Amino acid sequence: MKTKTLLWYLLLPSLLWSKDTLSSEVRKLLKVSNYQQAREMVQMAIQKEPDISSHYILLCQIYQEEGRYSNAYRVIREAYSYFPENPWVAKELADVYRQMGEYKKALALYRQGLPAVEEKYQDLWYYGMGVCYFELEDYEKAILFLEKATRGKISFWSLYYLGRSYRAKGFLKKALWAFERSELQLFLQPEWAKNLLYYEWGIALVEFGIAVKQTNTTAARAIFTSLLEDKRFSDRRVKERAEFWVKRL
Repeated sequence: MKTKTLLWYLLLPSLLWSKDTLSSEVRKLLKVSNYQQAREMVQMAIQKEPDISSHYILLCQIYQEEGRYSNAYRVIREAYSYFPENPWVAKELADVYRQMGEYKKALALYRQGLPAVEEKYQDLWYYGMGVCYFELEDYEKAILFLEKATRGKISFWSLYYLGRSYRAKGFLKKALWAFERSELQLFLQPEWAKNLLYYEWGIALVEFGIAVKQTNTTAARAIFTSLLEDKRFSDRRVKERAEFWVKRL
């Protein structure tokens, strides 16, 4: 997930916040992976209007889409020096830090900008903070902020990380709920996201079956058997664990 991670989840609000025509053209170019033309277009806009912070955000996001994180960092770090009070610029720098594994630096920037953000966009900040806490293995705080990020909405990545956080804390029923709900938006995600979801979901089902077998072996066998029959959970690691327990019961 370090490449092209969550770009469109993060990109839409800031693109709406930038100039509509430029952002629309950039989105069209990124859909066909025409990074060079997208970069040239935004770089020209920066030369023409260097005081528009959203131009720098767009350029940073293009570099992230390409996987060129050092370039993304350079651009948004420069923008932050120009616009230190702009919460969207701070968030973009936080996102880059998060991609680089600098979770504590990212958290500081998310906290800095959050009070100045309209409530309807705060879920993006909460999501970034939740993922940082998850990676730092502070699962209680991860759950706190990821629950705020969802607020009853179906958001694939927020629910995916929420499910992983629940599982890490042993809340298996909640983890299964989060994974099942995140599947509703799976059609909007790249193919590799499908593999991530079904692996984590499958492992959570195995662990749930192990917990159930303590009191009801028949129900546990049904869980493992169903897991083996479901084509979604085709990951070898999931299959092997389910097969092991079917043979044991």
